[in-house]
Amino acid sequence: MGAHVSDVAVESADISCAGQELTILPQLFAHGRRCRRIIDQNIGFSLLIVLGLLPLALTGVLGLAMVVFVHEFGEVLVILNGLRAGRFPRGAVSR
Repeated sequence: MGAHVSDVAVESADISCAGQELTILPQLFAHGRRCRRIIDQNIGFSLLIVLGLLPLALTGVLGLAMVVFVHEFGEVLVILNGLRAGRFPRGAVSR
């Protein structure tokens, strides 16, 4: 695309390569796969938290305040895990 990049195309694309160098495509695909794994981890971890807390809350083993605390702590861990997706691994080209 080079210098003829349309602003609409850049804004609507998930990834845009404005340069002529296509050698970074494998790294972009690897980064996409890594992000997908992190997303899957976050969904699985969130479901495990909810499925683990639900019986404890229904049977009264844990009080409502403790269930909310554990749930929110788990969500903070999910957010921190998700922040890893924004980083490029070492040696990756981030142009």
